[in-house]
Amino acid sequence: MSALVFPEAPPNLTDDETQALKWLKSQEDIIVKPADKGGNVVLMTRQYYTEEANKQLSDTEVYLPLSISSLPSIQVAVSELVHRYIVLGFLPNAMSRKLVPAYPVAPVWYFVPKVHKSLTHPPGRPIVAGIGSATEPLSAYLDWLLRPLLSGTPTYLKDTGDFLRALDAFEWRQDFQLISLDVESLFTRIPHALGLQAIQVALARSNKDQVFCNFVLEALDLVLSNNVFLFGKQWYRQVLGTAMGTPVSCTFANLYLAVFEETYIFSVGNPFLQHIHLFLRYVDDIFVVWTGGEDSCRAFVQYLNDTNRMNMRFTLNYGGSSLDFLDVKISVVDDTLHTTGYRKPTATNSLLHHSSFHPAPVKNAIPYGQFVRLRRINSTEEGFFSPG
Repeated sequence: MSALVFPEAPPNLTDDETQALKWLKSQEDIIVKPADKGGNVVLMTRQYYTEEANKQLSDTEVYLPLSISSLPSIQVAVSELVHRYIVLGFLPNAMSRKLVPAYPVAPVWYFVPKVHKSLTHPPGRPIVAGIGSATEPLSAYLDWLLRPLLSGTPTYLKDTGDFLRALDAFEWRQDFQLISLDVESLFTRIPHALGLQAIQVALARSNKDQVFCNFVLEALDLVLSNNVFLFGKQWYRQVLGTAMGTPVSCTFANLYLAVFEETYIFSVGNPFLQHIHLFLRYVDDIFVVWTGGEDSCRAFVQYLNDTNRMNMRFTLNYGGSSLDFLDVKISVVDDTLHTTGYRKPTATNSLLHHSSFHPAPVKNAIPYGQFVRLRRINSTEEGFFSPG
C-alpha cells in the first residue's frame, strides 16, 4: 500500500510577513504577550516588562522571595493529604495517580498587559503558569467539587446569556439608573484565612458531610499557601490572594464575593440597601440598577471601601441611562432597556484563514456562532443590522 500524499497547502503569510516574524523572533529586547482583553498582541521592551514585573513582585504583602525552591516539600504534602483521605475512604485508590503528579514542573509567573487601561504604560495582570505543577491536579479537583455551589449564589452570572435573561425578566422604572462596580485586583486581595472562612460558610449551606468539608478546606489551604513560582531565576511564594492560573481560583473568588455580598451588600446594616434594585456579578464585574442619584451612589461605594473588613476595594462607573457591561451596551429608550453589542476601543479581531487545515464544520460554525451571539445581544433588529 503506497503512502498517502497530501498536497502542500499554500502559506497563509506573505513573504514580507514571514520575514517580519523571523526578525521579531530574533529580537531579544522585545517581549510579545497577548493583551489581557480584546484579542490584541502586544509588543513591549524587555526593560518595561521587567520593571513592571519587579514592581508587582516587590509588594511584600503579596509576594515573598524565597532563597530555594520548596517544590519537593509541596509534592510530599499533596501526596500525604491524598493518601490520608484514601485511607479514610473519601477518595478512591486511583485518585492517588491523578492528584499526585510524579514529575511536577515548576510554575512560572508572568503578566499580560492591560492595554484597555493604558496603551503606553499598561499595567499587568499577573498569571502563574502552573499546568503540570505539584498542586495543579488537586486545584482542578477542588474546582470540580466547589463549582456546583455557585448555582446557589443569587448574584452569580455564568455568561452574557445569563445576564441578558436577567435583564429580560427585570421590570424597568423611570427613576432607575444604571451603574457598574469593579473589584480592584480581586485575585491578589483575598486573605487566605478569610477566604477559607468564606468557603466554610458556603460548605455549611451545601449540606455536605463533614469528611467532604474537611477535605475541601485542607486541600484548599494547601493550594493557597503553596503558590510557589519562578520569575527569572528567583523563587517566590504568594502569601496574599490566589494565583490566576490555578484552576480553583475563579470559583474561590466567586464564593468569597458571595459571602462579602451577604455581609455588606444585602445586610440590614447597609444604609444604602433601599437604593439597590438589581445586583448581578460576573466574577469581579458588577451590574447594579440604582435609585437615588450619583451622589448617593458614590457615597455607597465609599461606604463599602471604608467599612468592609474583607480587604475588598471597589471603583464606580456611573452610567445613568447608558452603560457598557461585559460585551453588552445597555441603554434606556422610552423607559425600556435596549441592548446592543459592545467592544472595548482597543479590541481587535482574530481571524482564521479559510485555507487553515481546520475541519469544514469548524470553519462554517465560526460565522454562524458569531451571528447568533450578535442576534442574542441586540434587543432590536435595527441594532442587529446596524454597521456599528
